Amino acid sequence: MKLLNIVSIILLLTISTFAQTGTITGLVKDANTNETLIGANIIVNELDNVGAATDINGKFKIIAPVGSYSIKVSLIGFQPIVKTDIIVKSNSEQYVEIFLGATTLKIDEVKVTADYFDKAIIENNLSTVALGVEEVKRSPGSMGDFQRILQSIPGVSFSNDQTNELLVRGGSPNENLTVFDGMELHSTNHYPNEFNSGGPINMINTDLIQDIQFSTGGFISKYGDKLSSVMHVNTRDGSRLVPIAGTLELNMAGVGAVLEGGINGGKGSWLISARKSYIDLIAGGFGLTAIPKYYDGQFKFAYDLSNNHKISWSGIYGNDKILFDGVSDEIFLEKANLTDSVDVFGVDVKQEQWATGMTLKSFWSKKMFSEVTVYGNNYHNNINVKNDFQQRIFDADGKIKTTDVLST
Repeated sequence: MKLLNIVSIILLLTISTFAQTGTITGLVKDANTNETLIGANIIVNELDNVGAATDINGKFKIIAPVGSYSIKVSLIGFQPIVKTDIIVKSNSEQYVEIFLGATTLKIDEVKVTADYFDKAIIENNLSTVALGVEEVKRSPGSMGDFQRILQSIPGVSFSNDQTNELLVRGGSPNENLTVFDGMELHSTNHYPNEFNSGGPINMINTDLIQDIQFSTGGFISKYGDKLSSVMHVNTRDGSRLVPIAGTLELNMAGVGAVLEGGINGGKGSWLISARKSYIDLIAGGFGLTAIPKYYDGQFKFAYDLSNNHKISWSGIYGNDKILFDGVSDEIFLEKANLTDSVDVFGVDVKQEQWATGMTLKSFWSKKMFSEVTVYGNNYHNNINVKNDFQQRIFDADGKIKTTDVLST
């Protein structure tokens, strides 16, 4: 028995030893032209002599122990930056996209000042906030909801703690534009309403986010008639290193799973997420009469047609249900063997929203690139309200035995 225990311990230690490394992969681009950059140097700040250089396609790959790191990216003629919150997990791939801004070089003297954080935003630098996925996960009180983090930035407020609505500089919540992978959405939340882009629970899975850019003013005319803000949510590609990988998750948004993998030897990737609420499973312990039920799903397929052309197909789906039923299961001892009449009010809410689209990104030359997105979306809101005047007959224990509708 002792020998068996020793062998088991040795096997566990051996498995742990081989599993304590992960991969950092990524792409380095010019922030102005979107051109991939060759020969950029990437150094892991927390590790000695660990780094890489981008290949002819602007890609790099670093194998590192499990942990949290920051990487420094530099290239002659560009402003160096430090990318933080690089989380390496066991036997998994952490993908990052890095944009370098060009800098002016003088012949007699060169002075380069690095911005510590990677905030390479082309449009509206002064009024734009950029968030990474790790910033969302570690923010206290956010519950993994990026909109609740944005509520704390200057110029943004909210009316109550029950929703993640954004009131930007005194504007209305329906004046905010949300763009998800190039597709305009009515809302990214469960249980929104027609006049409010906020909601109690966000339906975007944080694990699928690549970056978020939130502009509170000064955005250009292509965003239409939105008056207060523009929020871009970009999702990451799936892992291209393995055919299939997955994780299970349980958080405030629900219980679900994320599956991902590579296509055709790493030329493409796929990524799928599905979640559902679990409040209905534990509602009995809280004594809730109206139980919210919601589901959401996301997917993204990406494929490199060539070194200069990439096509992707992504989508998001959300389904919400809640029934406020005035019928009570309480026991009324004082009404044993009696009959009464009461006004019963009920609301049945059913909501559904989805968006899906395809994007083609093309690099034509050093001075021209294009990004074309074709998509469709839908938001359906069905609220059925009823008000019945009912007669109730109680049994000897004070429990409702039968009910009859007298008028509606």
